[in-house]
Amino acid sequence: MQDEKPNQERKEDERSEEFDRFEETMKKLAKVPKEEVDAERRKWEREQKEKREREKRAG
Repeated sequence: MQDEKPNQERKEDERSEEFDRFEETMKKLAKVPKEEVDAERRKWEREQKEKREREKRAG
């Protein structure tokens, strides 16, 4: 059980880093306003949280 938490945190860090790279690319290529990027990040984080909760309930 104790091994799951650090592993889960590591997965979350990897997801966050992955989104950070995506966010930087989006900013550079599309010159998207910061507010729009922030809204997309909140949406993405909410979707990831919901996905983790579904996986937790299922598993």
